[in-house]
Amino acid sequence: MRVELPESFEKRMQEMLGDEYESYIESYDNPRQYGLRINPMKITEEELAEGSGFSLDPIPWTKTGYFYKEEDQPARHPYYSAGLYYLQEPSAMTPAAKFPVEPGERVLDLCAAPGGKATALGAALQGKGVLVANDISNSRAKALLKNLEVFGISNAFVTNEVPQNLAERFEGFFDKVLIDAPCSGEGMFRKDPAVIKTWEEERPEYFAKLQKDILKNGVRMLRPGGKLLYSTCTFAPVENEGSISWILEQCPEMELIPIEGYEGFSEGNPAWGDGREELRRCVRIWPHKMKGEGHFLALLKKSEDAPETRIRLEPPTRMDKKNKAVLEEFFRDCRWKPDWERVQIKGEKVGFGGSITAKEMNLFEVLGKDNEVIWHWEQGPDARIRAKKESTVYILSANAAAETGQIINIDGSGNRLSESLFGPKRVYYVIGKNKIAPDLSSAMNRARNIACPKNAARFNKKTPCVVSDDKKCYDCNSPERICNAILILERPCTGMEVEMVFINEDLGY
Repeated sequence: MRVELPESFEKRMQEMLGDEYESYIESYDNPRQYGLRINPMKITEEELAEGSGFSLDPIPWTKTGYFYKEEDQPARHPYYSAGLYYLQEPSAMTPAAKFPVEPGERVLDLCAAPGGKATALGAALQGKGVLVANDISNSRAKALLKNLEVFGISNAFVTNEVPQNLAERFEGFFDKVLIDAPCSGEGMFRKDPAVIKTWEEERPEYFAKLQKDILKNGVRMLRPGGKLLYSTCTFAPVENEGSISWILEQCPEMELIPIEGYEGFSEGNPAWGDGREELRRCVRIWPHKMKGEGHFLALLKKSEDAPETRIRLEPPTRMDKKNKAVLEEFFRDCRWKPDWERVQIKGEKVGFGGSITAKEMNLFEVLGKDNEVIWHWEQGPDARIRAKKESTVYILSANAAAETGQIINIDGSGNRLSESLFGPKRVYYVIGKNKIAPDLSSAMNRARNIACPKNAARFNKKTPCVVSDDKKCYDCNSPERICNAILILERPCTGMEVEMVFINEDLGY
């Protein structure tokens, strides 16, 4: 049964494909293609076929990819858990397969999760050079790390950063940058019909804006003479030829270079970009022409004459013996062993949020020796405004911290929350072990039913959570309620530096 496609999507595809449109629509009636990519560091094709019993047919546009039959169910085989192969849609294997990565190079996979392309790039390096695999999603980055570890990629590390932050540290550093960009996912419609329900006419334009930012920072991190491969799993011109046209206009040092072809590959369409003929060097994979769901690829090279830049790392500064002794005492029970060249707050304007933890640790006095400290608990209400306007560093704690990566804070006036989101560039969360919960639900429960009743009692409030016998949250409408705003921090806001310092003792509420 053919899937029901959005009307506006069908109209646009008909305009794009013309006489080929019917063949494209008929491709939805064809069986879905399944693929796996062997790990050449662990197994050969012959060994896999003999040991697994799978019925494998080579995927012709990649050296390590094979079609398999649905009934083989390779995800249930122990070889999969051992990292002997990776399950990947056949056309999605193309970007890494057509990216000329050589052993010893410095390679960046900028949008790497869950790891399909990163594991292929890592295997191509053969243990030489370095692979940086990045994803902005904390949960997806964890899956990425697991897949790299299972695959046996030892010369890689995983980052969880926005591209701009990486570009500030790795400008002009990488030989190769792969950007399999977030996109509207139109090539996933047959593989996963649920994607159709999320598609909206505005999505391609939305993703095109994201792609331009990612591309710009990818180019920044590329050395002169380096190569960047851009790919999507969508058909929308604005996300494909449109994004490539934009980066060529913005970065004249970049040029499109041909990709080794294969029968069934289609060239890009200049009319879908800004009309420049070199867009024909892009590659489109259509499901009615190949055994795959669909993909777009563009290979770009940075001019050898482009201005060379170097990684800009701040030179280390020496910490005097007096301050080091203070911090050694501070960290004596901390699980984390500090890097003394990095961990110091000196010559700053340090603002504090309302925090029993900070008070118990005497941080106001300790940091006041070498900084200007601002705290309304110590200096009166006017200090709230000063902390917001003047602080270069902000210190607070949390009501709860989930092991899944979220930080929970509940506030009455909102000063702590606003500062942690839109305040100083550097924010430190100091969190005792009693605040740690296994997941988001448990963390929220702790914040509501442990932290908030204790804080309300501390302020002599007569809320139900204070006067009741069970001291639990009643989600009340009391005029003395202090739980007026809840913040779930998933990751730092753009442009901010956030660090969590966990202390191996019970601190605060």
